[in-house]
Amino acid sequence: MASRPVGFPGRRGFRVTAVQNQRFITFEVDDPLKYVDRGNFLRHRLNRANLKYFGSPIQISANALQIKFEELLSVVTQFYEWHKDA
Repeated sequence: MASRPVGFPGRRGFRVTAVQNQRFITFEVDDPLKYVDRGNFLRHRLNRANLKYFGSPIQISANALQIKFEELLSVVTQFYEWHKDA
């Protein structure tokens, strides 16, 4: 089985956003509606709300992960640098 490269959703970049002391990495995408329409009804509604309030349907928080936000940001930054010209 051939492997596929992992795509980076934020080819245009990403930024850090915050809501009540919770930080998120918000990915800037070329076609946000492509991501809004994915998933079940609840995911669709959450993606639409993220797009409305944060300008993108794709966000990651470290709160549910076993990683500190600074480490998550470092990993995403490295991954972005590696994939930005791909």
